[in-house]
Amino acid sequence: MSNRIRRKLAPLLVVPVAMIGLAGCSSEPEAADLQEIIGETEPNAPGQVANGADVGPFSGVFDADFRGDIPSYLGSEVTLSAEVGEILTAEALTIVGDDEAAPLLVVTGSEVPELETGQTVEVDGLVREGFDVLAFEEASGVDLEDEVFLDWEGEYYIDATAVTAP
Repeated sequence: MSNRIRRKLAPLLVVPVAMIGLAGCSSEPEAADLQEIIGETEPNAPGQVANGADVGPFSGVFDADFRGDIPSYLGSEVTLSAEVGEILTAEALTIVGDDEAAPLLVVTGSEVPELETGQTVEVDGLVREGFDVLAFEEASGVDLEDEVFLDWEGEYYIDATAVTAP
């Protein structure tokens, strides 16, 4: 190759070599730097809303923490382990947890098994708000004793798909 051709090609070779050298000098943050920028984050607990989306069902013990967070579980499937507080009808009961948890109404479209107050049960169902005995009767086809539910009107409740004694 003549000197003349080499001089013409030399500038063309410098540009790609310079580009390769600059590729390692990126101004974008690396993964470790990104964590420092956005800070440490805590994972969401089950049932908590993340970016407006439900992050999943809850399965655990019915206690004051669950009762206090019940609005975050609205419409979510839950499985609760609790004690029978009071048997209201063949299709409804209340559950209780620790001393600080207010009782929670559990209603189902079918009869629950024979249970006793204080017995441990597992309840599967959807968390609902604003209990309305007439609306529940219409939706489930069950005829409840309306006067038994006067104190529960408008309250949170579990629309149960299963109530079992483990």
